[in-house]
Amino acid sequence: MITERQLHSTDGFSVRKHRPDFAYTQDRKTTCVEVELTLKARTNFVKNIKDDFTNYDKQIWVVPDLSCKISRILQENIKKYPNIEILELSEVKDNR
Repeated sequence: MITERQLHSTDGFSVRKHRPDFAYTQDRKTTCVEVELTLKARTNFVKNIKDDFTNYDKQIWVVPDLSCKISRILQENIKKYPNIEILELSEVKDNR
């Protein structure tokens, strides 16, 4: 598992780019995880979804709940970026 901070350190002194909260590789497939508890500007948010689609085999987004605006935007983008999986925060917390 590689954290966002570690991913940024590999970028060196170049322009800071979007990195997921953490990423891991399993069975030669890369997965990024984004914990998104507050909504960012829509254009930036959709750009991050696209970046994750381009750079990872799977993207997991953890959201406060499935009815929030963050979740709705992710669901709107699943057809275009089919590697998205959405989890409610309570699902993650309950599976400790």
